[in-house]
Amino acid sequence: MRLRHDHKQNHPKKKVEEKVVKPADELGFLKGGLRPKKVKFERGVPVPSSWHRHRYAATEPVYNEGQIAAAKSLIEETSSGEWPGPASLSYLPAFGSRAKPERWLLDKVYRVKRDDTQFNKMIHDVRRLGHDPNIKRLYHGTAETSITSVVLKGLIQGHSHCLFGSGIYLAPDIYKAAMFSGYDVKYIFSVDAILGNVKAMGEADHGVDGNQLWLDGYQSVAGVAGVTKTRKDMTLQRDEYCIYFRDQIRIRALACYRMVVAK
Repeated sequence: MRLRHDHKQNHPKKKVEEKVVKPADELGFLKGGLRPKKVKFERGVPVPSSWHRHRYAATEPVYNEGQIAAAKSLIEETSSGEWPGPASLSYLPAFGSRAKPERWLLDKVYRVKRDDTQFNKMIHDVRRLGHDPNIKRLYHGTAETSITSVVLKGLIQGHSHCLFGSGIYLAPDIYKAAMFSGYDVKYIFSVDAILGNVKAMGEADHGVDGNQLWLDGYQSVAGVAGVTKTRKDMTLQRDEYCIYFRDQIRIRALACYRMVVAK
């Protein structure tokens, strides 16, 4: 006599593991992005012909968990009332293939807690040279992958092929700063900048040297809208400043503007 095979008894149901949904990280933008991973080859082994493809396919984080944790300890959410900029950016042009006009609304504001010792020392140095520190509130737009670096190290110099050479570019107009940030989310820093004696530039100069600028009695350069020539018959559309030492900048806050596509 054959016994009936009891599936329920001999094959108990598998335990269904509950999926734990991790809470969203409000400071998720502090990650630093990825960079190409260096490929290691053994000595004596010929390099494959496709090593360039493998080099750019493999990536690794720019900052480790400890550095990201340190950046998170230096930033905290604050009220939007402390943000000197507008609550919305409504008349920026559309980017790429987007036909509809774009609009960004102020989502969150973060206070950046950095040491001001070097900034205060720079004020003293400028006054010792006989110049007014000429501190102004300016804006700097940046990509999401650069925020961790800015929070940890401060603003750093750009490439030498920029308008006034390798310097830190700031704008008095928040709309110009926004044009150098992301497409869906705009990250804009509000800073206090020691401009000192400003040198107005009549045309673009990629060879400006910060040390020589100070020796000549200037602490920053300025591009004037409608005056500074960028090319043959073209001039700047909006004012901007360029300084060459990070100690001339005190970071105040970081604003996050999220995009809303107009109907």
